[in-house]
Amino acid sequence: MTSNPEKFAEFFGLLSALRDEVITDAQFAQLDKLLTANPEAQQYYVEYIMLCVELRKYQALNGSNEPKAEDIMRETLEQSENISAQYAAEEDQREVEAMRDTAKKAAEEAFREFQDKEARRLEKVFYKRHFRNMRGLVYGISVLAASLIIVILVRFLNTRPQSPAPVAPPIVAEIIQSIDAQWGDSGISTVPGTQLTAATLQLKRGLVQIVFESGAEVILQAPCKIKPENANQIFLLSGNMTAIVPDKAIGFTVRTSVATLVDYGTEFGVMTNTSGATEVHVFKGEIDLRSGPDARVFKKSQRIKTCQAGMVNSQGDLLTREIKYQAKRFIRQMPVRPRFGRPGERLDLSDLIGGGNGFGTGDQNQSINPDNGRRQSDFCPLDYRVARGSSDYVSIADLDFVDGVFIPDGGGGPIVVSSNGHIFHKCPDTCFSAVDYLWIAFVACITI
Repeated sequence: MTSNPEKFAEFFGLLSALRDEVITDAQFAQLDKLLTANPEAQQYYVEYIMLCVELRKYQALNGSNEPKAEDIMRETLEQSENISAQYAAEEDQREVEAMRDTAKKAAEEAFREFQDKEARRLEKVFYKRHFRNMRGLVYGISVLAASLIIVILVRFLNTRPQSPAPVAPPIVAEIIQSIDAQWGDSGISTVPGTQLTAATLQLKRGLVQIVFESGAEVILQAPCKIKPENANQIFLLSGNMTAIVPDKAIGFTVRTSVATLVDYGTEFGVMTNTSGATEVHVFKGEIDLRSGPDARVFKKSQRIKTCQAGMVNSQGDLLTREIKYQAKRFIRQMPVRPRFGRPGERLDLSDLIGGGNGFGTGDQNQSINPDNGRRQSDFCPLDYRVARGSSDYVSIADLDFVDGVFIPDGGGGPIVVSSNGHIFHKCPDTCFSAVDYLWIAFVACITI
């Protein structure tokens, strides 16, 4: 009844007709049908009849001026109808909220199911990935274990002692040019590009130009003995050397057994003999010459500048007296082509007379007749034991390095000593004859 306001109004209309005794048979049958089918209508019917009885009693006791029972009933019915309508609306609201709660619970349940499924999926993915990682780890451990086993077996099976791998010494310098050069017994090449370590080297012949890692360039002149000590330092044991030091290599150091030279951006030459006596000649710039082989611990020092020279003697004393500057005693540049002579090697005059270059390329069994300048293999100076020869200068045209020959004798005055007419004014008086096995000497003038 409460869910259908139209039927509710019809029901109370039938009750009013019954109360006023104007109800028809059809209305009575309709009321009976409503009461029979709806228990709620039955409850309203009982309450309505009881209310009517109470109102009639109240009217009988208080007179006729009070509101009629019909009016009270009508008002009561209207209020009841409004209350029923409100109740119906509230009931509908509760149904909507119940549906909304049901939908919310269904959505939450679906979301929880999605979370559970996603967690299970991620767990499977993580398990597969973990399984792959573990498989790779097990494989790596297996390989490492096998390698260790092999190494252990090799070490235990190989009873011979294993020497540690040699460590290559550091490179401190490099050869950039060489001319007729030959090291001693070191077996090191002299070709450009040969790298040098901190080892003692003896230059037996020729010239070698090296550049240090710092950029300092050094020319070594045979015979010379050195030890490149590091990228910016050299030990000169004996011989001659020159150095050109750019700005980036300032501080380049040359040590000897008695002295130390510290560079300040220079070009200089150093010479030292086997006893250790050291001379330095500065071509350009300045250096600091210190007594003793240690650049940090020394008794005395001297600043030597351009066109000056200094010296430390074999006892390690720095000489304060002025040393004559002699730049020509050093080779400052590598020759464009090989010149006559080889530094560090003695010139053989007999090889020159035999048509060679003075270093073993000629025939040493040949000689020159001082009377006519001819070369011959059977000449014997013993023929001149008694006979006196001529002191005239005899020119020679078929030898590259011999200008002519003569027998020196100043008894007749000054003598000519070259094809260009050079005169030897104070030649001593000599005798052309020889006693016993003494041979008569002759002089060869070398043209260089």
